[in-house]
Amino acid sequence: MDRERMNRTTRMSSIDELQRRLEADAIESKREWWTRYLKGTARFRGTPMADVRRHAHAWWDEHSFGDLRAGDRVAVAVHLLREPLTEDRLAGMLLLGEAFVPEGWLDPGRDLPVMARLFDDGHLADWNSVDWFCVKVLGPWMMSRDGPSRESPRAELGRAIAAWRTAPVLWRRRASAVAFVNLVDRGDAVFEGFVDEVLESCRVLVASDERFSQTGAGWVLRELSTAEPDRVRAFLERHGASMSREALNSASRKLGT
Repeated sequence: MDRERMNRTTRMSSIDELQRRLEADAIESKREWWTRYLKGTARFRGTPMADVRRHAHAWWDEHSFGDLRAGDRVAVAVHLLREPLTEDRLAGMLLLGEAFVPEGWLDPGRDLPVMARLFDDGHLADWNSVDWFCVKVLGPWMMSRDGPSRESPRAELGRAIAAWRTAPVLWRRRASAVAFVNLVDRGDAVFEGFVDEVLESCRVLVASDERFSQTGAGWVLRELSTAEPDRVRAFLERHGASMSREALNSASRKLGT
């Protein structure tokens, strides 16, 4: 058996082990609640997030995945993100955000296209998983990069994520703004030109009638209004006619208008 095939076989066996651990802590009532809440658009085990986190990190450490070559480490996490059950994908996200990002194991040139394909291939295709991926992986990853200058590694990655606004699928377009939802209250302190990038992604999102395109923009604009109320008001004056009532109400909630 060649090395690549051996690695894949070992990886599959170990992932089966993690899945058994997650299933052992599944709670039927939680599975039913999440299934109803997502209206059947995602599948769940019903495992609480604290248990997903605990099992994912213990499993990672026990198998010494951190000692793998960089590309193989990423392959393990991405394999989890391609699994059909939400908790399995969440395990991959938590590992990326809580192990890979702090250790500096992610490389934009190698790994951002891989992440883009998770959206385009339908592995991240419900608002719950997409938003978790945004706030647990993409935003922290960008902020782990050095420097707020326009030419810094942080700005370079931020612009690359924001450029997803032109992606072929709704969920990656949503991520082009929602990736920054926990950061927009810092305004351009994130990096020079950050607010311009966020507003451009929101402009593209509100040009679509799709609900989750609209609500992604509304949510981000609401949080941005803490740092940039005048710029958000100007955005709403210019683009409010294209926004759904739901998105408009969300965007204006902190403006007192």
